[in-house]
Parts: sequence; structure tokens; C-alpha cells
Amino acid sequence: MSKVKSFLPLILYGLFYLFVFVYWLTFTSKASWILLLFMTLFLVVDSLMMFQSVKKIKIHPLNLSHIHLGEKREVTVELVSKTNSKLFFPILIIKCNQLNLEKNYFLFFKQQKTISFEWQPKERMLLEILEFEITSSDFFSFITKKTNFKFETNILVLPAKIENVEKVMEVVYPNLRKTLFGEPTFNLEKISRYRTGDSIKKIDWKLSSKKQALMVRDYEEYEENRLILVFYGRESKYFEDMLAVFFNLYQIYSSKDILFFIVGEGISGKEVALTGDAFSKIKASENPGELPDLSNHRIIIFTPRPTKLLDKALGRLNTSQKIDVIDYKKLKEMVDL
Repeated sequence: MSKVKSFLPLILYGLFYLFVFVYWLTFTSKASWILLLFMTLFLVVDSLMMFQSVKKIKIHPLNLSHIHLGEKREVTVELVSKTNSKLFFPILIIKCNQLNLEKNYFLFFKQQKTISFEWQPKERMLLEILEFEITSSDFFSFITKKTNFKFETNILVLPAKIENVEKVMEVVYPNLRKTLFGEPTFNLEKISRYRTGDSIKKIDWKLSSKKQALMVRDYEEYEENRLILVFYGRESKYFEDMLAVFFNLYQIYSSKDILFFIVGEGISGKEVALTGDAFSKIKASENPGELPDLSNHRIIIFTPRPTKLLDKALGRLNTSQKIDVIDYKKLKEMVDL
């Protein structure tokens, strides 16, 4: 049906041309000659304007590596002629559904053209292949030429940005500072002579007076098991919201000796080297998958909604450590995001 629709203008013109031709055969008047000559000339000129092939157009990759969900970004695409000459198209249409792009050009006559447009992605994804549809036609769409141009890319559409996400950790894990920096206790570790660079606060002045030398006391540092944050990608209307919270925490704290894991469709929860593309690929699932080995660590699990499946998974873990499970509704009650 779509093919018939695309040829409809040419069919109508052909029928009208046939009518003029029959009229010319029937009435060989000056008017019929002029009308037939005009329509023939018009068809020839219109056809000659379509001699250029759209396959001579090449598209260069985008100036983009990543973008956040809901973010607006100026993107550029460059059209380049595969030949050294300029290309001419009466009407040229460039489309890319993945980028919500559609550009129409009238009397296109260039060797290269930079297209700038604003893109605001509506869903997370990993774009590995971009496909452009290039269409050219004459002024009345009698003749249409179309081709598809594909190229490999690696554009990450990441979860949305959240401001001041640090307050989430302040509420769900108040001991974060102790975990990251340690805290002095009153357990004496050793006594030694003062050395250049030691803190003056550590000097024991009474002992120094007896020893006739500056003596310092060192205390044990507070030590807590390593903190692990896990995102459990259960199907929920809050999936994207909780994933965004977890992603922003990852961006801030992944370099501070905190381990991050995400569990969901298409993602291995046992991957230690969590990367940005995992946040683009993960999908919600009724059964997100197995939890990683969380033994002997302090664990906080972020999930869009509570689930018995997660409770069963936690019951199978061989760990004596405290595990906190934070769902999105609970988090919203604790923190104003």
C-alpha cells in the first residue's frame, strides 16, 4: 500500500498525460500541440533533475559519546559527498528515528553539509548502530530515490542526573565518613619517639618529661568492613527513578573504595568492574538474577520496590553482616529528592 501511495503522483500525471495525448490525436490544434509539448518538456526536465544518486552521500559519526536521560544536547551530523563534486537534489530528506531527526532541504546543492539539531532522549539505551534514511525526490514526488546509511557508534544514554544526591548517603548510611576515612579509638597501638611530621597532638608530655625526649602515642584506627551498594532491578514504575539515584551515587562514590553492583536483565551482578554502559543496558525484570557474593561486607541494597524474591535471595546468602534494603517509597520518605 505504501509503494502504491508513493507512485500515486506519477500515476495521476501519467493518466493526465495520456488524456492530453489522446486529445492531441483527436484534435490536432495549436492548443493541443502546445499542451503536449509543455507536458513532455516538463516531464523530461523533471526527470533530468533526478539523475543524482542518494547513495553518493556519506554520513560522518556524531560528536557525542554519552548523554543523560531527559538532557537536551546540541548534536551535529555531517553529510559528505563521496565524490569531489557537489551533489544536487531538488528535495532531500534526512531521517533518523533513533535521534528523532528529520530534516528537509529544498534545492540541495552542496559537497558537504553540517546538520545541527537538539536531541533529548526519552529512554535509556546503548546506541551501537545508527541508521539514517536518505530520500530524494523531484518537486512533485513523481520520482523518489531512497537509501539507508548505517554506521557503528557507541552512544550511552545514561540515567537522569540528580542534584545533591549526597544527602541520600547521609541518611541511609550515617557512618560513611568512618568507612572512608577511619576514626581514632582509645585502643593504644604503640609508643614511639617523635619524628618530623608527627602531629603535635599525639605527644605525651608527661612521658616525654620522664624520658627526656619527645614521645608520641599512636592509637588504632576505627575499621569497618568494606561498604557494598547493590541495585536490584525489580520491575516497577519506580525503576528509572531508583536507578537514577543509584547511578548518581556511583558517579560520586565509586572512586572512594565503595563497591557497586547492579543486578537486572542483561547485566551480570558478579561484574566487579562496573562501567557506564551497564547503566545504559540494564532493564527491569520480574526476576533480576542472582546477587553477588556479599559475605563479610556492609551491604545496602537499593530496589525500586520490596519483593519476596529479594527476601529469598538474601536468605540464601552466607553472611553475618547487616543488610539494609531501601525501596524507592521508603527512600522518598527519608530524603526529599
